[in-house]
Amino acid sequence: MANEQIWNRERQFGGIATGQVVVSTAATEIAPYRFSRMQLDICIIGSQAVYLGTSSVTVSPGAYLAGVVGTGIGVYSNAAIYAVCSAGTVALSIFESLSS
Repeated sequence: MANEQIWNRERQFGGIATGQVVVSTAATEIAPYRFSRMQLDICIIGSQAVYLGTSSVTVSPGAYLAGVVGTGIGVYSNAAIYAVCSAGTVALSIFESLSS
C-alpha cells in the first residue's frame, strides 16, 4: 500500500469528475474502474447507512459508512467501487480526482 500511495503522489493532477448515484439494497456500482483516478470521495445525501466494497458487497462484510447527511470517506483506489444500503435507498455524491 505504501508503494501505491507514493505512485499516486508522483502523478500529475488532471481534472475532476462528479456525480450522484442512488444506492439500494442490491449492490450498485458507484464508480467504475478508472486508471486515472487518484482519489474518490463519497458523501451521503440521506439518512441510510451505506456499506462499500466490491461487486459482491453486502451489509455484513461491507465497509460501514454512517447514515448521517454529509458523512463521507476518501478512497485511494482506481478499482470499481460498489455500495449497498440495508433498507430503502440513499443518494451518494461522488467526487473523483483524476491524473493527467
